[in-house]
Amino acid sequence: MDLGEINRSFTTHSLEVKSGDTLYLYTDGYGDQFGGPNGKKFKHTRLDGLLHANAQKPLPAQKDILLAEFDAWKKNLDQIDDVCIVGLRL
Repeated sequence: MDLGEINRSFTTHSLEVKSGDTLYLYTDGYGDQFGGPNGKKFKHTRLDGLLHANAQKPLPAQKDILLAEFDAWKKNLDQIDDVCIVGLRL
């Protein structure tokens, strides 16, 4: 094994998708961001809800909503991690 290489087993999952579906891939940075009224993490379940609530909107509008929500959440706190969200409309 080379340095940095990890050999783990994995499970392949299949999804049935159709035209008009939207798929999201994201890193842990958005959900792990501290903020809000009590300086807590945003949480991934909250991010899932935000994505679900806005999934039918055009992707550029979703981007604006996600950016505004993130900025409102963290306010003046430092961003603690990279944030990447990719939305694909089929």
